[in-house]
Amino acid sequence: MNHCFVDNSCITSVSFHCDQKCGQQNHIPPNIPIFDGHIHLNPIIPKIQSDLVSVRVASPIREFHFINNNHKPDEWLIPNPSSFLSHVHVYPTIGIHPKYFDSKSLYQNFDDLKNYLEISRNDQNLKNKIVAVGECGLDETSMATIDHQIFVLEKQIDLAIHYHLPIVLHCRGTHLYRKLFDCLRSRISDRNMRLHWHCINSNANLHIVDLFLNEFPNSYIGINGSITYETNTERSLMFKNWLVDRSPFLPDRLILETDYPYLPPRNLHGIYDPSCALLATATYLSKTIVDPSQTILSYICSSNKNIKLVCLSSTQLQKRSTTSILIHKNCEDKVNLDYKPILNNNSTNNSHNDINYNNKATVFHHEDSVNFLMYDTVYNSGELAESQKERVPIHSYVKILMMYLA
Repeated sequence: MNHCFVDNSCITSVSFHCDQKCGQQNHIPPNIPIFDGHIHLNPIIPKIQSDLVSVRVASPIREFHFINNNHKPDEWLIPNPSSFLSHVHVYPTIGIHPKYFDSKSLYQNFDDLKNYLEISRNDQNLKNKIVAVGECGLDETSMATIDHQIFVLEKQIDLAIHYHLPIVLHCRGTHLYRKLFDCLRSRISDRNMRLHWHCINSNANLHIVDLFLNEFPNSYIGINGSITYETNTERSLMFKNWLVDRSPFLPDRLILETDYPYLPPRNLHGIYDPSCALLATATYLSKTIVDPSQTILSYICSSNKNIKLVCLSSTQLQKRSTTSILIHKNCEDKVNLDYKPILNNNSTNNSHNDINYNNKATVFHHEDSVNFLMYDTVYNSGELAESQKERVPIHSYVKILMMYLA
């Protein structure tokens, strides 16, 4: 079996029992679940399903849970891939991305969105439950005006409030972060609402991110492969310092995500699949922050906990999980921390003074044993999608799926 490598970590151990002859120092222990907090499976579902017909899968070593974002109205009718492997669990979100709506059909989209949410609320089958609204937000590359985008965002915030669902947020354009944050503050009266701000990197307005995390105690930030694209620019260095300064509290508000099939990490070589990308991102975080108490595995465990808190109830996981419950020794700590973002002493931005650092959070206590489906998207480091927006090409799934045959 070929091995893929991320620094000193064995990626093979994510999905298979490694013979330990790979020479890598770090292996992911079997039975530790991996959750991907943000993925896009719909464009490839027909191919996946056709490849899985009559395929017998080998005994898995862990379970994998994917939060599948359905953010294009024309893809809402594609069935959620909830059962193509017993150890793979897919949970759908539904929303309107700021780049993917047509003003002519917008009110019909709102009606359809409300109907889907209503059906989901009344559906007794947990596999059909919609777990969040989104991704939705603001995007400077959208053809729609900012006012129009804000209107669409506010309607979705109101629906999420009505149906008691979390929101997955998207923002492209540093200058739009304040507008999105203002929308949240003006529409959401219950500050305990669960929120996931997707894809935070050096292009984010980090001051607004601090305000967001402080204002909403049940809010989380998504970190994905885009952080590995950082360079030696001032923005990149500022982002790295921001991560280091907030490292004592980052695990409590961290969601690891891939945005698959987009944004493959640069420090991953070989096959791009969700689990390997999560490991690569966690590895990059560990190397950037350099804290002995925050390891690759601890980031994965913390993210697992946070994704469950945002999108998944314990009842859902209990009923959908197919393996026994385990507690891993490296994920047992229970510690209460104050969320206090540490400001740079050299900062001259007085606007930080309006931050109140009294929100409480709890470090992850790992509870579940849960696993994975590998997607055959091959790339070499450096051969990344142009401008980070193009879809990475997807090749044949069959040879990868055959690796699971008994």
